[in-house]
Amino acid sequence: MTRFNYWFSLLALGLVLIMPTLATAEEEPLKNQQTFITEFQQTDQSLTGPLSSQTIYFQVLDYWNVDQAQINLDYQVSQLTKRERSNLTFVVNDAKFHSLELAATETDKQHVQLTIPKELLKTGVNTLVIQGSVNTIDDEEVCRITTTPADWLHIFDSSNVGVLYRTQELTDSIKDFHKRFSGVDTIAHRQVAVLVAGQAEPAELESATYVLSSYAKIENKDGEAIPVAQLADEEFNQVPYQIIIGLYDNLPADLQKEVEDLGNDAQLKLIKRDQQDILLLTAESEDALIKGSRFIANSQLMSEVSQNEKIVGQDTLTDTPMIESEKLFHLNDQGEKLVGPFHQEKQFFVSLPSNRSIATNSEVYLKFRYSENLDFNRSLVTISINGIPIGSQKLTQAKAGEDELVITVPKDLDVAGDFTLTVGFELEIQDLPCTPRQDQMPWAYIAPESAMTIHTKDRQDLVFANYPYPFLREGSFNQVAVLLPAKVDQNIYRSITALFNLLGRYAQDNTGDVVFVNAGSTVPEKILQANNLIVLGSYQDNTVVKDLNNKLFFRYDDQGKRLVSNEKISIESQYGAEIGSGQLIFSPYEEGKGILVLTGATSRGVYLSAQKLSSQEKVSQHPEDGFIVDKDGNINSFRFKKELAKEQVGTSTKLANNSLLLTYVGVLIFVAGTLIAGLAYIVTKHRKKGA
Repeated sequence: MTRFNYWFSLLALGLVLIMPTLATAEEEPLKNQQTFITEFQQTDQSLTGPLSSQTIYFQVLDYWNVDQAQINLDYQVSQLTKRERSNLTFVVNDAKFHSLELAATETDKQHVQLTIPKELLKTGVNTLVIQGSVNTIDDEEVCRITTTPADWLHIFDSSNVGVLYRTQELTDSIKDFHKRFSGVDTIAHRQVAVLVAGQAEPAELESATYVLSSYAKIENKDGEAIPVAQLADEEFNQVPYQIIIGLYDNLPADLQKEVEDLGNDAQLKLIKRDQQDILLLTAESEDALIKGSRFIANSQLMSEVSQNEKIVGQDTLTDTPMIESEKLFHLNDQGEKLVGPFHQEKQFFVSLPSNRSIATNSEVYLKFRYSENLDFNRSLVTISINGIPIGSQKLTQAKAGEDELVITVPKDLDVAGDFTLTVGFELEIQDLPCTPRQDQMPWAYIAPESAMTIHTKDRQDLVFANYPYPFLREGSFNQVAVLLPAKVDQNIYRSITALFNLLGRYAQDNTGDVVFVNAGSTVPEKILQANNLIVLGSYQDNTVVKDLNNKLFFRYDDQGKRLVSNEKISIESQYGAEIGSGQLIFSPYEEGKGILVLTGATSRGVYLSAQKLSSQEKVSQHPEDGFIVDKDGNINSFRFKKELAKEQVGTSTKLANNSLLLTYVGVLIFVAGTLIAGLAYIVTKHRKKGA
């Protein structure tokens, strides 16, 4: 190797380690060395005061052979920082391994790169804690502990932990394939795909949707998608891990040879090829194929198959357990330790669909303990949801070894979708003269038993703020029919990918129904009436779009070649031929059903609109019931339907608030009526006597 090549190789390796980008198949040999990046946060964070910390979690999967783990920290420190009094300490899985001094520099951003000792890593979730002490005081003021606004260290969102690893050889078992296909690394590196063999066969697409929905639940970055595509699509048929779904007659000859007589059953078979591992699902009948897909969509069953093939018969049990509306969310299965005086807090992220809101009787159970060297007159614990306190409790010396707190979520707390639960401690020390020694440091510990019992209810206003309603209900697909255009091209497959990566994320079981129907010709009335509809296509190639045109918020012109202006926005003719639109409308075919129309004059326009439903972050950009989007990603979102739900809720709330007044009025009417009746009786009696 030449001297130039040697240094070039070192530089290339360094770039792989420090850049927060993911290696692609073209950049590295498959199954060779790869890098998985875990970002600290999606937003910048700050450490303030003499004692503070930040916790980051990163994974080491059990099929990785780890070569190196690296911390890349980008930060800026207060310009007034005293170098000899300020430092950072790095702790992995409760083991300290590096400390450094902090000093202000002329540059705004500083960078530090550290290698984590391999012996500190463990399989599964690893914990990195960055403990910071930022001091801007002079030496003679060494015992001053008051935090000032100048005591800060800013951590940029470009900071990350990178793990350099090589994957172990895949064993000849379906459960090992399932583990790889669902790995956060393979999804992030775009090494997986669900492929259908036929030309938009409804049963194959339905099966692919169930399979995709199962793997879409894997915790990954918002927006990372598992593609659904045709087997002939060269963009995806070369990825390392594939699930191929097809009726036997639609399979290519080389795959048909892998299958024996199927009869009425479905077969799953693991096929190993050079640089590729393929799980084939096939059957001769549509019902058997769909049955097989529900087996794959049951993660527990897939993790139990140690053979390389599985026959799924008519009597095979495939359903996942029933999901209840009550959800038990454990704050942390391993427990959480907080160290240091004053305010210390830990945040926990809870994921819910946007259309689910916290209902009555939801509660937080906190089991915890804390040090005994506290000032118990001033120490307490507070629980907050989305920054709003819902309850507090004083800490006591008598319960320091084991304490509990149960708080019912207030009825007036309106929380829907994802939210943050914060547990904050005020760990005050009596007569604290200066920062205590490490062995005297106050602490609190949140036990693994701590949990939140979440009761939820549907928010049924038909707007994107409540999406995925009405297509999901109680964690299951809610009678969904996808109406396809006459021609299903690559953009339509991409649209299906975008839609069901998000819908699948919130589908908690495998028992709901999603049917696919080609709407290039007339769709049966029973399909239109029995289902919540997702309509893909244009006025020209989807008969339902044409039928619904006069009910849409964004309508087509008389020729059906472009979307036209409405009462909300002016649309130029060429612009109207290029944009896509997403609209949520009430179904005219059946009361109580809803329709999502994703449309555009071209299939590209359909995909543009579907892309805006691929992640919760993108959905939040258009919370109303109708939007248009152009090729540059510009969105215009509007509310068209009246807010009936709010009006109904408002009326009932007013009645409830005035119930006492109504009671008083009723009593008054009763008393007045009694008096009038009494007077009438007396008058009548006197008249009779006079007569």
